[in-house]
Parts: sequence; C-alpha cells; structure tokens
Amino acid sequence: MPAMFECPPLSTPGLFVTGTDTDVGKTVATCAIAAATREQHRRTRLGVMKPFATGCRQAKEGLLNEDAEALAHFADCQ
Repeated sequence: MPAMFECPPLSTPGLFVTGTDTDVGKTVATCAIAAATREQHRRTRLGVMKPFATGCRQAKEGLLNEDAEALAHFADCQ
C-alpha cells in the first residue's frame, strides 16, 4: 500500500516528549532536557514549544501558560 504522504527529512534533530496523562512529568522532563542541553553549550535552534496547554493567565503580553514559561526559561529562549 503506498504511503499517503512522505515526511520531509529533518534538517536538524528534534525530540518529542509525550506522556499518557496530565501531571505525569512531561514538562519537568522537557525542562531537564533543555537545561542539560544548555549546560553542554548546545543551542536549541528552534527553541521549545508546548503545542497544547490548559490553564493560562492574562498578562500584558497576552495569555501566558506557566509550563510554557518554564520551558522557555530552561531552554533560555523567549
């Protein structure tokens, strides 16, 4: 059976962290990976992202999520 689509080759390596439920440590693990990467003086080229998040607060910058802010902090990106 032919593939419905082909994925383009990655130009840089990536990592996707997933878990089976809420509050199982995905963000903590990702922060640790980002911090370790930073300590090795390696740059996360495209940064980190949290594509789905629940809960946010209103700030002057707009809606902010605590987990996404933690990821940005540990990856040292905005």
